[in-house]
Amino acid sequence: MSRVLLVEDYPPLAKVVAIGLKRLGHDVERAANLARAKEFEGPFDLAVLDLELPDGDGVELAAWLFERERTQQVVFFTASRDVALRAAALEFGRIVDKDLGTERLTTAVGEVLAAVAQEHAVGDTGGARDTGAASVRKFSGLRRKVDG
Repeated sequence: MSRVLLVEDYPPLAKVVAIGLKRLGHDVERAANLARAKEFEGPFDLAVLDLELPDGDGVELAAWLFERERTQQVVFFTASRDVALRAAALEFGRIVDKDLGTERLTTAVGEVLAAVAQEHAVGDTGGARDTGAASVRKFSGLRRKVDG
């Protein structure tokens, strides 16, 4: 079971996404803004972040989470069309557009978590390679992409 931080400010959507992730076997912690998200203790295997939040943006939160090693990976689930914000987000993780639906999000979450698990498995084969959070997260070799 993976631990997922979900940060979404629209409660009906947050509930649907959380239910979908829980049905896939993930332990989900929900927050509606940056301040609440920062209260949760890490580490999380993955953070699903909206880009535009009431008290900041998902890029700011992603940087904060990575800096404190509270997550290994990030997937942004957003309706934002802000080109600069989206470009900044791609430095931290994958982007899934909300208009593609929650099924596309859960697929992306599964792919990212599978890549993390594979990275850990590769590191466990000989004990010579350190695959801690710092090596797996942002710079894991995953090709960053925008779904859509």
